Amino acid sequence: PDKGPELEKLYHSAYVPAIRVQNGFLWSRMLRHYDSSNKYEIDISFTTEKQRATWAQSKEHQAAWPKIEEVSAKITWQGFDQLA
Repeated sequence: PDKGPELEKLYHSAYVPAIRVQNGFLWSRMLRHYDSSNKYEIDISFTTEKQRATWAQSKEHQAAWPKIEEVSAKITWQGFDQLA
């Protein structure tokens, strides 16, 4: 409960530095639901799905992601193709 500020800090201090060095990385953003202080979304974009999958298996991801999981109550994943 109420770990939003900690999640925001970890996003900037651990997650972004880890992802920004990956091949094909385009951008990442953290969103917070306007009606909630504890519902967040992290969106990422890579040039290809293969590059995103490589990031998910990278040593940087393996170091950063558990820190995000520690302060998160529920994590889900969805993939999208950009059409326009």
